[in-house]
Order: sequence, then structure tokens, then C-alpha cells
Amino acid sequence: MKLSIVIVSYNVKYYLEQCLCSVIRACYGLDAEIWVVDNASSDGSVEYIRSRFPDVHFIENQENVGFSRANNMAIRQATGEYIYFMDADDMLPSNALEKMGTIIQQLPVEAVITNHGFIAPDDLNPQNIQSSPKHPLIPTGEYKGNKLILSQKTFLPGTPWAKLISRKFLLKNNLFFSKAYRGEDSNWWKLCLFCFNDIYVLNEPLYFYRKGQYSLMKENNQNCLYFSQLCS
Repeated sequence: MKLSIVIVSYNVKYYLEQCLCSVIRACYGLDAEIWVVDNASSDGSVEYIRSRFPDVHFIENQENVGFSRANNMAIRQATGEYIYFMDADDMLPSNALEKMGTIIQQLPVEAVITNHGFIAPDDLNPQNIQSSPKHPLIPTGEYKGNKLILSQKTFLPGTPWAKLISRKFLLKNNLFFSKAYRGEDSNWWKLCLFCFNDIYVLNEPLYFYRKGQYSLMKENNQNCLYFSQLCS
């Protein structure tokens, strides 16, 4: 089973560097590819990252095409059986993809959804997390049947993150991101929920959001630590 990790990036090259280091660790021993969609960054992101991560696949946009269109480009070009979306300033623990992949090997579900935690803006250690009290998940286990899935009122953060989703499922149901709506990520997830028939919930924090003043769209990432400090 091959995995495709998709990361949309805009002017956060040092955070992207941290993100990729965590992803590469999480991909160790797995059949996986990494896609970075760069939305015309002006901070030299592509050159900087490509020189350090030569195996990463890049889609270089000449203009900022937005979050939705960028993700759709990667969905179309990815070759993995399952897709995992990430923000460029977030991180993974080293066992995240292995845990989700093991579940899919045993149960070929349409998606594996996990919980998440938070890391501070300049924290390099994804073990220093705070659990998320805002999004309590339903108990760990397999959930079959669309009615059962939709009946879970506390069901999962409404974003693409922390979810390993079948690419075949996305293509079959034409589940591309729409740029017609504000909050396109949550709208996309709602559409997925209406189409799911077999998913697995793993109620563990296996995705780490970067919280604080350095959000993906606002931060100039100049205070972020460099590659040699992170990967030593």
C-alpha cells in the first residue's frame, strides 16, 4: 500500500522544513511519496526545500491559486492509494503513518481518522503536545454504514488534517475541494462524511497543529530554527 502526503505551502520555508523532517521520519519503512504544492512563495521556499529534500515532489505554481485548487492538483497527480493532507507548519509524530497504515492493511476502510494535539510556535519536539479538548472523538473502532457515521454528533474535527483517506474514494465520489465557499476545508469534510460507508477512528493525538501567533497565513517564519538544528 502506497501513501501520498500532500502539503500546501506559501512563504513558510522554515516551518515547511520542520514539517518535512517529521513526515520523513514518519514515512520510514513505508511505501510513501511526499507532494509539496507551492503557491508562488516569494521567500525562496522551493529552492531552499528542494536542495534539502531532493525526493520530495513539487508542484510549483506561478501564482497563488489558493488552498482548494492546490490540494486538487495534488490529488490528481498523486499515485498513492491513500492521501494524507497536512498544513505546512504542522508536524507528525514518528509513529503516526505506521499506525494508520497498519489499520488499513487489516481493514481496507475508506479512511482512518485520528485525534490531534498542539505544539507551540517554535517547539521542535512533537512530544511536547497539549491534547485537544475541543474535538473529543467517538471511541476507537470501525464504523460501518453512512447513517451510523452521520449519527455521531461529536464526530471529528471539520478539517482535512489528521485523516488518511482513500484516493479511490475521493475520485469515485468527485470529492475535490471547492473554491466557491469560505471555509472550503470544512465544507469538503462534510461532503466526505455524507459519502463514507466504512471508516476507522483511532482516538490518539497523531497530528500536531502549530498554534500561536505564527499561523500559516500570517507568519514570516524568520524566527524558526534551521534544518541543521532540527535534524541533528
